[in-house]
Amino acid sequence: MFGDKPMLGSQEITVDEKHRVIVPASTNVEKGEELVLLYDEEFVIYRIYTYAQIISKFEEINRKIKNATNDKEERRYKEQLLKLSKSIINASTVDGNRRFNISNKFTKGDKLNCIGANDHLILELKI
Repeated sequence: MFGDKPMLGSQEITVDEKHRVIVPASTNVEKGEELVLLYDEEFVIYRIYTYAQIISKFEEINRKIKNATNDKEERRYKEQLLKLSKSIINASTVDGNRRFNISNKFTKGDKLNCIGANDHLILELKI
């Protein structure tokens, strides 16, 4: 399963005509796994997490909202929830060839650095 082992290192991957990339074999990604592509505005990169990781992040933030001790704290967590929600580009199921749809954020032939970041991947456009 994706991320069962720490994902480290980097390699170049290429976007195909259907806006897909092949997820590196070293990630242990399997057919049928749902992955989520997010845009990290702060670092101007894209990140790939499992669907379960994203749901867990939503649940964690919602717990913090529920347990907030004042309005300022509650607002801060609601802003985090909004930021996470707005960062999601798409969710896609990995096919039998380890391909993942990255939406139309990239075009055919774009080359990306795919960087292992322990429990997720980072994608950045190679210039």
